[in-house]
Amino acid sequence: MFRKLLLYNFGSQLFARVISFIINLNFYRIIDGDLLGLINVQLTLMYNTALFLSREPVRRTVLANNGKFKELIATMWISFGLSIIFGIILSVVWMVTLMNVSSNYQDKYFFMIFMFFLSIIVEGFSEPFAMSCMKLGESERFLIAQGVLVFLQKVSSAFLIFIFKFDHVNGLCYGQLIGSIDTSGYVMTFTKSLSLKEQATYDAIEKIGSLAVRIILKPLEEAAQIFYNSKSTDGIGIVGLVIAIFSSPYSGIAVRILLGENLLKYANGALLLSAYAKVLVIMAINGLTECLAMSLMNEIQISKHGIFLFGLGISNIAVSIILSKNIGSIGFIISNGIHMVIRILYNCIFIDKIKYTKFRPFSDYYLKKRTLFILFLSIIFTQLSYYIFEVNNMDKNLNILGIVNFSFYDLIHIAIGFLILIVLSLSILKLEYSNFKISSSLLHRKLN
Repeated sequence: MFRKLLLYNFGSQLFARVISFIINLNFYRIIDGDLLGLINVQLTLMYNTALFLSREPVRRTVLANNGKFKELIATMWISFGLSIIFGIILSVVWMVTLMNVSSNYQDKYFFMIFMFFLSIIVEGFSEPFAMSCMKLGESERFLIAQGVLVFLQKVSSAFLIFIFKFDHVNGLCYGQLIGSIDTSGYVMTFTKSLSLKEQATYDAIEKIGSLAVRIILKPLEEAAQIFYNSKSTDGIGIVGLVIAIFSSPYSGIAVRILLGENLLKYANGALLLSAYAKVLVIMAINGLTECLAMSLMNEIQISKHGIFLFGLGISNIAVSIILSKNIGSIGFIISNGIHMVIRILYNCIFIDKIKYTKFRPFSDYYLKKRTLFILFLSIIFTQLSYYIFEVNNMDKNLNILGIVNFSFYDLIHIAIGFLILIVLSLSILKLEYSNFKISSSLLHRKLN
């Protein structure tokens, strides 16, 4: 049963998220950064908050109740009423908040908030049916519906904007209606620490980073739930090092390809992506330590752990506010990195007490000297390529598919990085994973 649900969840969610991510990449190129900040951060936060407050308490109550299904129907519909109440309250709060935000879309604030309010009501109306599916053991239908919802929100917006040539505001709002709580979103919305363009850039970079976490590092973390040994940590560490090496010299090109020139120019998207890439390995190692720590905890310890995480979350908000006001949107990434390191240390201390052994995920493995030397050479060559072909290169005279502006030097820089990545990957496989070999017997057969 679990494998079946996992298959439905993975299939529907991954497909929908990847498609919506690709559509978002095109939005970032053609839609103004102020509008993206309003829609993707401010109003999406209102939408998610209203749904969370209206459905989570009711959903937990219904799923935990073992009474007759007919007796729970009335309880399910409470979520619809709550969605209307919270939708009205939060719409007023957001209207007051946005009135203090100056942009070119001030005359559209009421329309945008009203459309998101309608989408809250529509999804609130569907919540009793979703709870019925989960309660009756038809969770696969609910999971597919969730994927379809995410898919429709982005695809409908894309059709309205690209095919029917709708105004960008109308296209995004109607797409939201046709078609989920975030700390950094609250900080950006209510402290006004970032401009709307900076909020749009941070949201875009976070989407790229979170996609990398799900696709590249998440499988390593899940494997660590079964195998708590140095090899799992070793794999996470090496992947993190490789990401860190290539993040600085290639983040500018990555942002230009994925998000376009606008967000790169307005809010230093390359620096954000480079910083986010370096935090990825900390996020993955935190998942490793949290898996092991949670598996060793009893109910009382899990409750204490929850209190610790709540307090740490409050402090993370405070640090995010301070850093974002002083150094901009990169402050959110630094704050999250500090937050993850504290959680890792907390988990390590707990594991030490339970197992009476030292558990150090950062130092329980040692890379071979030749591997370290190759990693060091990779840093030197990628940085040299960056300073030779990118820093002093201002001409972007080569247009690819009418989307990305490149120069001949950009292509040389990319080719050098690609070759270095291939050599580095093959060297790591040969030196650190001797059991993972490209069979020499196959090569011998071909030669004969």
